[in-house]
Amino acid sequence: MRFATYGGPDVLEWGDAPDPHAGPGQVRIAVRAASVNPIDWKVLSGAMAGGQPMSGTGYLGYDAAGERATEAYRISMDGHGHGHVRGKLVLVG
Repeated sequence: MRFATYGGPDVLEWGDAPDPHAGPGQVRIAVRAASVNPIDWKVLSGAMAGGQPMSGTGYLGYDAAGERATEAYRISMDGHGHGHVRGKLVLVG
């Protein structure tokens, strides 16, 4: 879901997002599940904009779970062949 102006549910649109690409030090995930979090409605309403006008397209979905799709980051191994990545999610697409 995306939006081009701040507002309520009426400004939401279904649409495709551009394919994200992992930059240096980032990992891209293939999202398998996402949830609605209070930050989503705060961003949608403009409450997090600090009075700044909307620029570009906004996307909802700050909470997500999935599998590593690509990496530009060194993954640490836990000794059992499982890779772990710690950090913040940079982009959800």
